Amino acid sequence: MSPAVKKTDAAQRAHRPDYRLLIFMLLLMSLSIVMSVVVGVRRAAYMHNVGYLGYENNYIFLRDQLIAVAMGLTGFFLAAKISVNKVWLKAAGWLLLAALFINLALAAAIWSGSGLAHCSRGACRWLNVGLTTVQPAEFLKLALVLFFAMFFARRREEGSVTDLKTALWVMAVAGLSLFFVVVVQSDLGSGLSIAAITFVMWILAGLKLRWVAIAGALAIAGAALMILVAPYRMRRVTTYFETVGAPTSVLTNYSDDAYQLRQAMVAIGSGGLLGVGAGNAVQATSYLPEPLSDAVFASIGEVFGLLGCLLVLILFGLIGWRLLAIANLLDNDAERLIVAGAFAWLIGQALINIMALTALIPLTGITLPFLSSGGTSMLTSAVMLGLTFQLSKYTRRAK
Repeated sequence: MSPAVKKTDAAQRAHRPDYRLLIFMLLLMSLSIVMSVVVGVRRAAYMHNVGYLGYENNYIFLRDQLIAVAMGLTGFFLAAKISVNKVWLKAAGWLLLAALFINLALAAAIWSGSGLAHCSRGACRWLNVGLTTVQPAEFLKLALVLFFAMFFARRREEGSVTDLKTALWVMAVAGLSLFFVVVVQSDLGSGLSIAAITFVMWILAGLKLRWVAIAGALAIAGAALMILVAPYRMRRVTTYFETVGAPTSVLTNYSDDAYQLRQAMVAIGSGGLLGVGAGNAVQATSYLPEPLSDAVFASIGEVFGLLGCLLVLILFGLIGWRLLAIANLLDNDAERLIVAGAFAWLIGQALINIMALTALIPLTGITLPFLSSGGTSMLTSAVMLGLTFQLSKYTRRAK
Protein backbone atom coordinates (compact mmCIF):
# COMPACT_ATOMS: atom_id res chain seq x y z
CA MET A 1 0.00 0.00 0.00
CA SER A 2 1.14 3.52 -0.71
CA PRO A 3 1.71 6.04 2.11
CA ALA A 4 -1.35 7.42 3.85
CA VAL A 5 -3.33 9.68 1.53
CA LYS A 6 -5.61 12.40 2.80
CA LYS A 7 -8.89 12.82 1.04
CA THR A 8 -9.14 15.56 -1.53
CA ASP A 9 -12.34 17.46 -2.19
CA ALA A 10 -12.87 15.35 -5.29
CA ALA A 11 -12.40 12.14 -3.33
CA GLN A 12 -14.95 13.28 -0.74
CA ARG A 13 -17.63 13.87 -3.34
CA ALA A 14 -20.05 10.96 -3.13
CA HIS A 15 -21.21 9.07 -6.18
CA ARG A 16 -23.50 6.12 -6.76
CA PRO A 17 -22.63 3.26 -4.35
CA ASP A 18 -21.98 -0.28 -5.52
CA TYR A 19 -25.51 -1.71 -5.42
CA ARG A 20 -24.19 -5.07 -6.55
CA LEU A 21 -23.06 -5.71 -2.98
CA LEU A 22 -26.60 -5.20 -1.76
CA ILE A 23 -28.07 -7.40 -4.50
CA PHE A 24 -25.69 -10.31 -3.80
CA MET A 25 -26.35 -10.06 -0.06
CA LEU A 26 -30.13 -10.01 -0.62
CA LEU A 27 -29.92 -13.12 -2.80
CA LEU A 28 -28.07 -15.01 -0.05
CA MET A 29 -30.53 -13.79 2.59
CA SER A 30 -33.45 -14.82 0.37
CA LEU A 31 -31.97 -18.29 -0.01
CA SER A 32 -31.69 -18.54 3.77
CA ILE A 33 -35.42 -17.80 4.08
CA VAL A 34 -36.24 -20.38 1.40
CA MET A 35 -34.23 -22.98 3.33
CA SER A 36 -36.14 -22.07 6.50
CA VAL A 37 -39.31 -23.10 4.68
CA VAL A 38 -38.27 -26.15 2.65
CA VAL A 39 -36.17 -27.64 5.48
CA GLY A 40 -37.19 -25.74 8.62
CA VAL A 41 -40.88 -26.73 8.67
CA ARG A 42 -40.23 -30.47 8.50
CA ARG A 43 -37.21 -30.16 10.79
CA ALA A 44 -39.31 -28.47 13.49
CA ALA A 45 -41.97 -31.18 13.19
CA TYR A 46 -39.29 -33.87 13.52
CA MET A 47 -37.72 -32.20 16.58
CA HIS A 48 -41.15 -31.95 18.22
CA ASN A 49 -41.99 -35.58 17.45
CA VAL A 50 -38.79 -36.91 19.01
CA GLY A 51 -39.40 -34.98 22.21
CA TYR A 52 -37.44 -31.72 21.97
CA LEU A 53 -39.13 -28.80 23.72
CA GLY A 54 -39.82 -25.49 21.99
CA TYR A 55 -40.65 -26.87 18.55
CA GLU A 56 -44.43 -26.94 18.79
CA ASN A 57 -44.60 -24.27 16.07
CA ASN A 58 -43.55 -25.76 12.73
CA TYR A 59 -42.60 -22.30 11.47
CA ILE A 60 -40.22 -21.47 14.33
CA PHE A 61 -37.13 -21.57 12.06
CA LEU A 62 -38.82 -19.35 9.49
CA ARG A 63 -39.88 -16.89 12.18
CA ASP A 64 -36.40 -16.71 13.65
CA GLN A 65 -34.75 -16.30 10.25
CA LEU A 66 -37.13 -13.52 9.23
CA ILE A 67 -36.22 -11.71 12.44
CA ALA A 68 -32.50 -12.27 11.75
CA VAL A 69 -32.80 -10.97 8.19
CA ALA A 70 -34.74 -7.91 9.40
CA MET A 71 -31.98 -7.25 11.93
CA GLY A 72 -29.35 -7.70 9.24
CA LEU A 73 -31.02 -5.32 6.82
CA THR A 74 -31.47 -2.72 9.57
CA GLY A 75 -27.81 -3.04 10.49
CA PHE A 76 -26.75 -2.82 6.84
CA PHE A 77 -28.60 0.41 6.15
CA LEU A 78 -27.56 2.01 9.44
CA ALA A 79 -23.93 1.15 8.74
CA ALA A 80 -24.28 2.50 5.22
CA LYS A 81 -25.70 5.77 6.58
CA ILE A 82 -23.54 6.51 9.66
CA SER A 83 -20.21 8.07 8.64
CA VAL A 84 -17.27 5.66 8.70
CA ASN A 85 -14.67 8.36 9.35
CA LYS A 86 -16.66 10.57 11.71
CA VAL A 87 -18.25 7.85 13.84
CA TRP A 88 -17.14 4.25 13.26
CA LEU A 89 -13.38 4.81 13.15
CA LYS A 90 -13.41 7.32 16.00
CA ALA A 91 -15.31 4.83 18.14
CA ALA A 92 -13.17 1.83 17.07
CA GLY A 93 -11.20 1.64 20.33
CA TRP A 94 -14.32 1.81 22.46
CA LEU A 95 -16.06 -0.78 20.27
CA LEU A 96 -13.13 -3.15 20.75
CA LEU A 97 -13.21 -2.65 24.52
CA ALA A 98 -16.97 -3.29 24.54
CA ALA A 99 -16.53 -6.46 22.46
CA LEU A 100 -13.77 -7.71 24.76
CA PHE A 101 -15.94 -6.95 27.79
CA ILE A 102 -18.84 -8.99 26.36
CA ASN A 103 -16.47 -11.89 25.71
CA LEU A 104 -15.09 -11.50 29.24
CA ALA A 105 -18.64 -11.66 30.58
CA LEU A 106 -19.18 -14.92 28.70
CA ALA A 107 -15.88 -16.26 30.06
CA ALA A 108 -16.93 -15.39 33.61
CA ALA A 109 -20.27 -17.13 33.07
CA ILE A 110 -18.54 -20.25 31.76
CA TRP A 111 -16.00 -20.42 34.58
CA SER A 112 -18.65 -19.83 37.25
CA GLY A 113 -21.07 -22.34 35.78
CA SER A 114 -23.71 -19.62 35.41
CA GLY A 115 -26.80 -20.16 33.30
CA LEU A 116 -25.85 -17.00 31.40
CA ALA A 117 -23.52 -19.16 29.31
CA HIS A 118 -25.23 -21.33 26.70
CA CYS A 119 -23.25 -24.36 25.53
CA SER A 120 -23.94 -26.76 22.68
CA ARG A 121 -21.96 -29.64 21.15
CA GLY A 122 -18.91 -29.00 23.34
CA ALA A 123 -18.67 -25.24 22.70
CA CYS A 124 -19.86 -22.34 24.87
CA ARG A 125 -20.25 -19.60 22.29
CA TRP A 126 -23.47 -17.92 23.37
CA LEU A 127 -24.47 -15.51 26.14
CA ASN A 128 -28.05 -15.60 27.39
CA VAL A 129 -29.53 -12.09 27.43
CA GLY A 130 -33.13 -12.77 28.39
CA LEU A 131 -35.37 -13.88 25.54
CA THR A 132 -32.50 -14.75 23.22
CA THR A 133 -28.77 -15.44 23.04
CA VAL A 134 -25.93 -13.53 21.40
CA GLN A 135 -22.59 -14.78 20.10
CA PRO A 136 -19.89 -12.42 21.44
CA ALA A 137 -17.23 -13.61 18.98
CA GLU A 138 -19.17 -12.02 16.11
CA PHE A 139 -19.01 -8.58 17.74
CA LEU A 140 -15.29 -9.11 18.28
CA LYS A 141 -14.67 -9.70 14.56
CA LEU A 142 -16.41 -6.45 13.63
CA ALA A 143 -14.58 -4.47 16.31
CA LEU A 144 -11.21 -5.92 15.27
CA VAL A 145 -11.65 -4.86 11.65
CA LEU A 146 -12.45 -1.28 12.68
CA PHE A 147 -9.72 -1.12 15.34
CA PHE A 148 -6.97 -2.50 13.11
CA ALA A 149 -8.02 -0.16 10.27
CA MET A 150 -7.79 2.85 12.57
CA PHE A 151 -4.61 1.63 14.27
CA PHE A 152 -2.68 0.77 11.11
CA ALA A 153 -3.72 3.95 9.30
CA ARG A 154 -2.56 6.07 12.24
CA ARG A 155 0.75 4.20 12.44
CA ARG A 156 1.29 4.74 8.72
CA GLU A 157 0.74 8.47 9.10
CA GLU A 158 3.29 8.49 11.93
CA GLY A 159 5.75 6.42 9.90
CA SER A 160 5.92 3.78 12.61
CA VAL A 161 3.96 0.97 11.02
CA THR A 162 7.07 -1.25 10.74
CA ASP A 163 8.17 -0.74 14.36
CA LEU A 164 8.41 -3.65 16.77
CA LYS A 165 6.02 -1.79 19.08
CA THR A 166 3.32 -1.92 16.40
CA ALA A 167 3.82 -5.65 15.90
CA LEU A 168 3.61 -6.27 19.64
CA TRP A 169 0.38 -4.27 19.87
CA VAL A 170 -1.17 -6.32 17.08
CA MET A 171 -0.06 -9.64 18.56
CA ALA A 172 -1.35 -8.61 22.00
CA VAL A 173 -4.81 -7.57 20.73
CA ALA A 174 -5.15 -10.56 18.40
CA GLY A 175 -3.78 -12.92 21.04
CA LEU A 176 -6.26 -11.74 23.66
CA SER A 177 -9.11 -12.08 21.17
CA LEU A 178 -8.03 -15.59 20.20
CA PHE A 179 -7.75 -16.56 23.86
CA PHE A 180 -11.36 -15.57 24.55
CA VAL A 181 -12.67 -17.25 21.40
CA VAL A 182 -10.56 -20.40 20.99
CA VAL A 183 -9.59 -21.27 24.57
CA VAL A 184 -12.57 -20.04 26.57
CA GLN A 185 -15.42 -20.57 24.09
CA SER A 186 -13.91 -23.61 22.29
CA ASP A 187 -14.69 -21.89 18.99
CA LEU A 188 -11.78 -22.74 16.70
CA GLY A 189 -13.76 -21.70 13.61
CA SER A 190 -14.13 -18.10 14.78
CA GLY A 191 -10.50 -18.22 15.86
CA LEU A 192 -9.49 -19.01 12.27
CA SER A 193 -11.65 -16.12 11.06
CA ILE A 194 -10.00 -13.71 13.52
CA ALA A 195 -6.56 -14.95 12.43
CA ALA A 196 -7.46 -14.34 8.78
CA ILE A 197 -8.63 -10.79 9.55
CA THR A 198 -5.44 -10.05 11.48
CA PHE A 199 -2.97 -11.39 8.92
CA VAL A 200 -4.64 -9.92 5.84
CA MET A 201 -4.90 -6.45 7.37
CA TRP A 202 -1.40 -6.72 8.85
CA ILE A 203 0.19 -7.60 5.51
CA LEU A 204 -1.71 -4.92 3.58
CA ALA A 205 -0.78 -2.30 6.16
CA GLY A 206 2.87 -2.84 5.23
CA LEU A 207 4.30 -4.36 8.39
CA LYS A 208 7.61 -6.17 8.08
CA LEU A 209 7.12 -9.70 6.87
CA ARG A 210 9.42 -11.09 9.55
CA TRP A 211 6.97 -9.96 12.25
CA VAL A 212 4.13 -11.54 10.27
CA ALA A 213 6.14 -14.75 9.96
CA ILE A 214 6.88 -14.83 13.69
CA ALA A 215 3.23 -14.19 14.54
CA GLY A 216 2.18 -16.87 12.04
CA ALA A 217 4.54 -19.39 13.60
CA LEU A 218 3.20 -18.57 17.06
CA ALA A 219 -0.38 -18.90 15.80
CA ILE A 220 0.32 -22.29 14.23
CA ALA A 221 2.04 -23.50 17.40
CA GLY A 222 -0.87 -22.23 19.49
CA ALA A 223 -3.40 -23.95 17.21
CA ALA A 224 -1.47 -27.22 17.44
CA LEU A 225 -1.40 -26.91 21.23
CA MET A 226 -5.13 -26.23 21.37
CA ILE A 227 -5.75 -29.36 19.31
CA LEU A 228 -3.48 -31.51 21.45
CA VAL A 229 -4.95 -30.43 24.80
CA ALA A 230 -8.60 -30.74 23.67
CA PRO A 231 -9.57 -34.38 23.02
CA TYR A 232 -12.65 -33.46 20.95
CA ARG A 233 -10.51 -31.33 18.59
CA MET A 234 -8.00 -34.16 18.26
CA ARG A 235 -10.82 -36.55 17.36
CA ARG A 236 -12.02 -34.14 14.68
CA VAL A 237 -8.55 -34.05 13.15
CA THR A 238 -8.33 -37.85 13.30
CA THR A 239 -11.75 -38.14 11.67
CA TYR A 240 -10.63 -35.79 8.92
CA PHE A 241 -7.54 -37.81 8.04
CA GLU A 242 -9.59 -41.01 8.11
CA THR A 243 -11.97 -39.41 5.63
CA VAL A 244 -9.18 -38.23 3.33
CA GLY A 245 -7.33 -41.54 3.48
CA ALA A 246 -10.42 -43.77 3.18
CA PRO A 247 -13.59 -41.81 2.31
CA THR A 248 -15.85 -44.76 3.12
CA SER A 249 -14.55 -44.95 6.69
CA VAL A 250 -16.50 -41.89 7.77
CA LEU A 251 -19.69 -43.49 6.47
CA THR A 252 -19.18 -46.52 8.69
CA ASN A 253 -17.90 -44.57 11.71
CA TYR A 254 -20.81 -43.90 14.05
CA SER A 255 -18.87 -42.01 16.73
CA ASP A 256 -20.17 -38.56 17.67
CA ASP A 257 -17.13 -36.89 16.14
CA ALA A 258 -17.70 -38.37 12.69
CA TYR A 259 -21.49 -38.12 12.74
CA GLN A 260 -21.91 -34.56 11.42
CA LEU A 261 -19.32 -34.97 8.68
CA ARG A 262 -20.87 -38.26 7.62
CA GLN A 263 -24.36 -36.77 7.44
CA ALA A 264 -23.09 -33.68 5.59
CA MET A 265 -21.38 -35.82 2.98
CA VAL A 266 -24.47 -37.98 2.55
CA ALA A 267 -26.66 -34.88 2.21
CA ILE A 268 -24.47 -33.28 -0.45
CA GLY A 269 -23.99 -36.56 -2.29
CA SER A 270 -27.68 -37.47 -2.29
CA GLY A 271 -28.55 -34.11 -3.89
CA GLY A 272 -26.87 -34.99 -7.16
CA LEU A 273 -27.01 -32.35 -9.87
CA LEU A 274 -30.45 -30.84 -9.29
CA GLY A 275 -31.21 -31.88 -5.70
CA VAL A 276 -34.04 -33.89 -4.21
CA GLY A 277 -36.37 -30.91 -4.32
CA ALA A 278 -38.34 -28.97 -1.73
CA GLY A 279 -40.11 -31.19 0.80
CA ASN A 280 -38.09 -34.29 -0.07
CA ALA A 281 -34.98 -33.76 2.05
CA VAL A 282 -34.23 -36.57 4.47
CA GLN A 283 -30.78 -35.79 5.88
CA ALA A 284 -31.47 -32.09 6.52
CA THR A 285 -34.82 -32.69 8.17
CA SER A 286 -33.98 -35.73 10.29
CA TYR A 287 -30.30 -36.62 10.60
CA LEU A 288 -27.94 -33.73 9.81
CA PRO A 289 -26.98 -31.71 12.94
CA GLU A 290 -27.43 -27.93 12.64
CA PRO A 291 -28.97 -28.13 9.12
CA LEU A 292 -29.91 -24.43 9.06
CA SER A 293 -26.88 -23.00 10.86
CA ASP A 294 -23.35 -24.40 10.58
CA ALA A 295 -24.35 -27.11 8.06
CA VAL A 296 -26.72 -25.08 5.88
CA PHE A 297 -24.44 -25.55 2.84
CA ALA A 298 -24.91 -29.33 3.08
CA SER A 299 -28.69 -28.79 3.32
CA ILE A 300 -28.58 -26.65 0.18
CA GLY A 301 -26.63 -29.43 -1.53
CA GLU A 302 -29.32 -31.97 -0.67
CA VAL A 303 -32.30 -29.83 -1.63
CA PHE A 304 -30.91 -28.01 -4.69
CA GLY A 305 -28.00 -30.22 -5.65
CA LEU A 306 -24.72 -29.22 -7.23
CA LEU A 307 -26.39 -26.24 -8.93
CA GLY A 308 -27.48 -24.85 -5.56
CA CYS A 309 -23.96 -25.25 -4.16
CA LEU A 310 -22.49 -23.55 -7.23
CA LEU A 311 -24.93 -20.66 -6.82
CA VAL A 312 -23.71 -20.11 -3.26
CA LEU A 313 -20.06 -20.23 -4.36
CA ILE A 314 -20.73 -17.81 -7.22
CA LEU A 315 -22.50 -15.32 -4.95
CA PHE A 316 -19.65 -15.32 -2.44
CA GLY A 317 -17.19 -15.06 -5.31
CA LEU A 318 -19.04 -12.02 -6.63
CA ILE A 319 -19.06 -10.38 -3.18
CA GLY A 320 -15.33 -11.03 -2.89
CA TRP A 321 -14.75 -9.57 -6.36
CA ARG A 322 -16.59 -6.37 -5.51
CA LEU A 323 -14.80 -6.01 -2.16
CA LEU A 324 -11.40 -6.31 -3.82
CA ALA A 325 -12.42 -3.86 -6.55
CA ILE A 326 -13.64 -1.30 -3.98
CA ALA A 327 -10.48 -1.65 -1.87
CA ASN A 328 -8.33 -1.09 -4.96
CA LEU A 329 -10.13 2.17 -5.76
CA LEU A 330 -9.96 3.75 -2.30
CA ASP A 331 -7.21 6.27 -1.51
CA ASN A 332 -7.70 6.50 2.24
CA ASP A 333 -5.68 3.89 4.15
CA ALA A 334 -8.21 3.28 6.93
CA GLU A 335 -11.07 2.87 4.47
CA ARG A 336 -9.08 0.52 2.28
CA LEU A 337 -8.14 -1.59 5.30
CA ILE A 338 -11.78 -1.82 6.40
CA VAL A 339 -12.75 -3.30 3.04
CA ALA A 340 -9.75 -5.66 3.14
CA GLY A 341 -10.85 -6.77 6.61
CA ALA A 342 -14.36 -7.35 5.33
CA PHE A 343 -12.97 -9.54 2.55
CA ALA A 344 -10.83 -11.57 4.98
CA TRP A 345 -13.74 -12.02 7.37
CA LEU A 346 -16.71 -12.74 5.10
CA ILE A 347 -15.00 -14.64 2.30
CA GLY A 348 -12.55 -16.37 4.63
CA GLN A 349 -15.35 -17.53 6.91
CA ALA A 350 -17.41 -18.77 3.98
CA LEU A 351 -14.45 -20.79 2.69
CA ILE A 352 -13.77 -22.29 6.13
CA ASN A 353 -17.42 -23.34 6.49
CA ILE A 354 -17.73 -24.85 3.02
CA MET A 355 -14.34 -26.58 3.06
CA ALA A 356 -15.10 -28.15 6.45
CA LEU A 357 -18.44 -29.56 5.28
CA THR A 358 -16.85 -31.00 2.13
CA ALA A 359 -13.96 -32.62 4.06
CA LEU A 360 -11.29 -30.36 2.57
CA ILE A 361 -10.24 -29.31 6.09
CA PRO A 362 -11.05 -30.75 9.55
CA LEU A 363 -14.61 -30.07 10.65
CA THR A 364 -15.09 -26.92 12.72
CA GLY A 365 -18.26 -25.13 13.73
CA ILE A 366 -18.65 -21.74 12.07
CA THR A 367 -21.56 -19.96 10.44
CA LEU A 368 -21.93 -19.29 6.71
CA PRO A 369 -22.44 -15.50 6.40
CA PHE A 370 -25.95 -14.38 5.35
CA LEU A 371 -27.16 -18.00 5.05
CA SER A 372 -26.81 -19.60 8.47
CA SER A 373 -29.48 -19.05 11.09
CA GLY A 374 -28.46 -16.84 13.99
CA GLY A 375 -29.20 -13.17 14.52
CA THR A 376 -25.75 -12.14 15.77
CA SER A 377 -23.92 -13.51 12.74
CA MET A 378 -26.48 -12.05 10.34
CA LEU A 379 -26.36 -8.62 12.04
CA THR A 380 -22.59 -8.23 12.25
CA SER A 381 -21.95 -9.60 8.74
CA ALA A 382 -24.53 -7.21 7.29
CA VAL A 383 -23.09 -4.26 9.24
CA MET A 384 -19.65 -5.10 7.85
CA LEU A 385 -21.00 -5.18 4.30
CA GLY A 386 -22.96 -1.98 4.95
CA LEU A 387 -19.73 -0.17 5.86
CA THR A 388 -18.14 -1.25 2.58
CA PHE A 389 -21.31 -0.23 0.72
CA GLN A 390 -20.92 3.27 2.18
CA LEU A 391 -17.22 3.41 1.27
CA SER A 392 -18.00 2.34 -2.29
CA LYS A 393 -19.47 5.85 -2.79
CA TYR A 394 -16.01 7.40 -2.37
CA THR A 395 -13.89 5.30 -4.70
CA ARG A 396 -11.94 6.70 -7.62
CA ARG A 397 -13.68 6.29 -10.93
CA ALA A 398 -12.29 3.21 -12.64
CA LYS A 399 -10.73 4.07 -15.98
